[in-house]
Amino acid sequence: MSGGGTTVKRGLMSSKLVSETSKDQVAKLEADRDALDEKFQ
Repeated sequence: MSGGGTTVKRGLMSSKLVSETSKDQVAKLEADRDALDEKFQ
C-alpha cells in the first residue's frame, strides 16, 4: 500500500458491517450517490 501513512487501518470493509446494512439503506445510498453524480457532471 502506498500513501506514506504509518498506521494501518484494519477492518474497514468487515463482513459484519455489510450484513447489518439493509437493502433499503443500500438503495438509498445508491440514489444519493447518483444524485450527487448528476450534480457534479
